[in-house]
Amino acid sequence: MKVRQKYLPHGGTNEHFPESLTCHSILELPLYSSKNVMRRRLTEAIQPETGFRA
Repeated sequence: MKVRQKYLPHGGTNEHFPESLTCHSILELPLYSSKNVMRRRLTEAIQPETGFRA
């Protein structure tokens, strides 16, 4: 799996969730302000009722 930066045109990256491109085994992460924010977004994204979203 590759991890790459998700480019967002309008900042505010802490509000965005990661994206998964499963066909290509890529995980796109916004440039979060801290590891704790990244951990919270990833944890929320993998919850069954939430899922990955753009």
